[in-house]
Amino acid sequence: MRKWKTVHEDDSFSWEDFRESGLLWWINRQLHLFQVSIACEVEEDGSVSKVYPVRSNLTQGFREADEIDGFFKLENFMLSVKPTSFTEEEVAESEREVNRALGLISEEAYWAEKEAVARASLNKARKAFHEAMQVDQDVRSESLSAALARDMGQDKEAKSLPLTPEE
Repeated sequence: MRKWKTVHEDDSFSWEDFRESGLLWWINRQLHLFQVSIACEVEEDGSVSKVYPVRSNLTQGFREADEIDGFFKLENFMLSVKPTSFTEEEVAESEREVNRALGLISEEAYWAEKEAVARASLNKARKAFHEAMQVDQDVRSESLSAALARDMGQDKEAKSLPLTPEE
């Protein structure tokens, strides 16, 4: 996988990087709705010499092979720029969305898997909540025990502590 430069000194991508990352394809997918595209003139060495908007008749979008290639380029770019910004669950969700969009999995399978993930996430959240409540209850119980022991005179250290700074 290609290691992408995050930004240049002037906080901009080169047109070559923009094109190779899949971002140009993604923007053109959106622009096709309005029969417009961003065109690039690419030299033999791969450098982009000219970029300009053009009228397009691609209202039905790209070919399936171009769509698959574009999604993979975009996903690789996103993962390489900020690899820690996506959790495994988010990457898996993205892959499910792409597979669903490309018709590689059925709607029923997509929603069944999404429901299973949601249930697992809910169970994880419930477990964390119950653990936090148990810790809170333990702390309160210890505090109550210490207060009772102090009031009953069983904890001589607690009873001998001054009540105000002047004492």
